[in-house]
Amino acid sequence: MNHRIYNLIKTLYRIIFPASGAIYFGLSQIYVMPNESQVIGILVVLAAISGLIVQFAYKKYDPNVLFQGQLVISETMEGKRVFSLELSHNPDELAEMDSITFKVVDVAK
Repeated sequence: MNHRIYNLIKTLYRIIFPASGAIYFGLSQIYVMPNESQVIGILVVLAAISGLIVQFAYKKYDPNVLFQGQLVISETMEGKRVFSLELSHNPDELAEMDSITFKVVDVAK
C-alpha cells in the first residue's frame, strides 16, 4: 500500500464516513429520508473495515513514510557515545512539514 492510498483510507474512516453518517442522520430527521438506519449502519461498517485496514497496514508500512530518518547512536573506541542523524528525505521537504519523526537505532548496545 502506498502513501497516497494509506492516507485516503485513513481520511475515509476518520472523517468522510462519520461525517456522511451524521449528515444523513440530520437530514433524515428533517426531510424523512428512507432507510436511515441501513444507510448509517453501512457507513459504520465501512468506517470499521477501513479502520482495520489502516491499522494492519500501519504495522507493515514503509518506515520511510512513518519516519523521516534515524537517530543512530554508536560508541567510539574510547567509550564515548556518538549521535548522528540520518535523513531519509530531502532537508527542504522536512522544512515544510509540521512535525517530523525519527526512529532511534542504538547500535552501541
